[in-house]
Amino acid sequence: MTDLAASSESLAVCGELFRLVDAKLFLRFSPTNWGKRTIHKPTGGVLTFGDTPPPIDIYSGNTGRAAVQLALEPKHSQPHQRGGAEVVIADEKDDSLGNVSRGDRI
Repeated sequence: MTDLAASSESLAVCGELFRLVDAKLFLRFSPTNWGKRTIHKPTGGVLTFGDTPPPIDIYSGNTGRAAVQLALEPKHSQPHQRGGAEVVIADEKDDSLGNVSRGDRI
């Protein structure tokens, strides 16, 4: 590994070094105001090597857009029974096309 680290001729060599030591970086983010926007900046993290267990449970589910949107749906939009008919109480954003309003426009 020392030979790989000393050779800075190629990024592929550096990638191979990280693959060999099995380095993983886990970051922690916190919301921070940036003008009128809120952004999430890294505030800490953990670097692991080899077979060290990760500090969190690693997500192994589907990461496609449809699956992520389904996971982000509010849980309070559950159907309710009223007089034998099913009534769905929806929040205000159900008719959105996926565009996010940051509320910073006047």
